[in-house]
Amino acid sequence: MDGPRVLVIARWFPHASEPGLGPFVHEQVRCLREEQGLDVWVVSGRECPLSLRRPHRIVGNWRRYRRGCADLAWQTWEGVPVLYFPFLAGRLSNWLWQAPYRDALLRALPGVRRAYPFDLIHAHTANPDGFAAMKLAELVGVPYVITEHTNPFATLTTKPVLRWQTLAAIEGASRVWCVSHSLQKEVGSYFTGRRQDHIQYLPNGVDTSRFALPDVWRPDVSKPKLLFVGFFQDYKNPLMLLDAFAQVRARIPLATLHLAGDGQLRPAIMSRIAQLGLKDSVKMHGYCGRAEVARLMREECDVFVLPSKSETFGVVLIEALACGKPVVATRCGGPESIVVDSSLGELCPPNDAAELAQSLLRTIARLPEFDAARIRRFACGTFDYRILARTLTAEYRQLLRTDVRAAA
Repeated sequence: MDGPRVLVIARWFPHASEPGLGPFVHEQVRCLREEQGLDVWVVSGRECPLSLRRPHRIVGNWRRYRRGCADLAWQTWEGVPVLYFPFLAGRLSNWLWQAPYRDALLRALPGVRRAYPFDLIHAHTANPDGFAAMKLAELVGVPYVITEHTNPFATLTTKPVLRWQTLAAIEGASRVWCVSHSLQKEVGSYFTGRRQDHIQYLPNGVDTSRFALPDVWRPDVSKPKLLFVGFFQDYKNPLMLLDAFAQVRARIPLATLHLAGDGQLRPAIMSRIAQLGLKDSVKMHGYCGRAEVARLMREECDVFVLPSKSETFGVVLIEALACGKPVVATRCGGPESIVVDSSLGELCPPNDAAELAQSLLRTIARLPEFDAARIRRFACGTFDYRILARTLTAEYRQLLRTDVRAAA
């Protein structure tokens, strides 16, 4: 492979025990390798929690940590070299786990450098990945960059030590890419003047070969299929979505809602479905892999809906657009950088079931007007991973040229 050797540090990266964690990082790295010919490797921390709240797990997790330290070895995840390193988290190690994360990676650094003498570090999130990258870059003498996705970003500044770690990592980076304009504005608000210049906008990407147009799509406004894909967590607001769907179904009795995902709110979701009398119209798909998500978007979706309270981006939106489907999302940060005109769908206020229902009803009524090919062209022309890979490759090379000139 040709070009700069880039070490990606990403807590969010797929693993056998969590295959749905950070697919956007994996797909970005894979595209850099396959489309741009870059030699990009990944290191990803795996948590071994030591918590007095779960004392029965302490011994097992300690053994897992020691075994992981002894068995550090590069492996491959769908074409990408990755090293999973264990780190301790919890009250017995540190009240903040960002430092143990960094220190665990530092212990692995000599072996990483022997196997892979990288030229540049790309961290995904300012903390813990950027905080670790800051120290690694100093020790090795290479520049580092950060892509910030954390939702909400404010969680990285809630405590003084955490705030210091996060802002120091951002300030020291050669470039910080925020995945939405709203996130760029939020991150930049912590700095002034020229200290903001390296904080820029660069969106996430979509694999347009996997997420593609269906062979046939003939939506029926009397039987629309709505689709949600995401974690069943409070910030995704699936309970509010059910309240809104109940209002849609009162107007369109044959409407259906497909829910793909899992999480801590699953029992509450099942209860709300029963309370609202939606058992016959809501289909639960559980956790779905990437291929199944793409199939659902092609075959079980007329309108994709994202009802979140907050989103730094919203990868599922561009995946649905790449499949030629209109989307309805809340104005919660990231979607405003994606749904930029009415030919793509509609935005509505967050956390308002009545407003979401009205947006869904208006979008369903307009289904015959949407041009699937035009929607896909927008997604491909704006968010295709190949475009992102070209941009990142040019940025990497420019940063390394600048770094060489500065060193001279």
